[in-house]
Amino acid sequence: MLDDLLEGMSQGCRWASLQCVVVAAAFRNVTPAWPTPHASLATFERLLSHRAYGPRVVAAPRPCDRGNCAGRVANASSWVVVLEDFASEAEARALVDAAASQGFASATTGFGRAAGEKARVSAIRSGGVAWCGDACAASAAARAVLARVAAVTGVAEAYHEAAQFVRYEPGQRYAEHHDSLSPRGAARATRASPLAKMERLGHRVLTAFLYLNALPPGAGGETAFPRLGVSVTPARGKLVVWANAWAADEANGAVRDTLMFHEAKRVARGCARHGRLGCTKYGANVWVREFPRR
Repeated sequence: MLDDLLEGMSQGCRWASLQCVVVAAAFRNVTPAWPTPHASLATFERLLSHRAYGPRVVAAPRPCDRGNCAGRVANASSWVVVLEDFASEAEARALVDAAASQGFASATTGFGRAAGEKARVSAIRSGGVAWCGDACAASAAARAVLARVAAVTGVAEAYHEAAQFVRYEPGQRYAEHHDSLSPRGAARATRASPLAKMERLGHRVLTAFLYLNALPPGAGGETAFPRLGVSVTPARGKLVVWANAWAADEANGAVRDTLMFHEAKRVARGCARHGRLGCTKYGANVWVREFPRR
């Protein structure tokens, strides 16, 4: 399967349902997380090899159905893989407690604002966010989980952003969005701006999202991928991993996959109490960047 996918990827974007975004050549003096197409696809082969965590394919690249594609893949990175038993109950509880101790704030916009403009509350995202700071990152649960993410993906922690905790209460959601850089963000990464330092790390090539609790049936809160027609239901300790981009080649860097828009579905209003955390959804984002932190 891997060889067939690589053959399709070699044909470039003309056969792909992608928007190609080239990050500035100035960044080529460091090794990207995925230096070759083989590396990006091998990440998912690696994830599926970890049988102890209960791997399951939710979505995978499909053969091209257009006549001129001759069996080549239409999309080389539309992977969504779940590890059902990635984190223990104790680890999930410890991370929820760590997030609460950090304090949740309203989600704000980031990559869209201009130089000098203050962060503003997101129009498409309700709920709260909290970043895993130094004390959180030093905790036993965070150290174990972040090291495990690096191990199962094969991408070192030097490429990780700080973990971001999220909290969605009944009625809250995160509308359809993409985790990777937009073309505007990629262009701005070469200039001075409040976001330039972050954007110089390149694309968020990979997202690993860990559910820290379950919700009762019918309570919503799924992670949905409308352009793929699939969704993932929250369950404590479940990790869902997807690619936001793939490595075209060493010269051109990562290519953004426009099929990987996704959303956090609304947690149902009027949800009955469910366990210690009620009907509030908790999770943690681990974003893998194209280039390592300096």
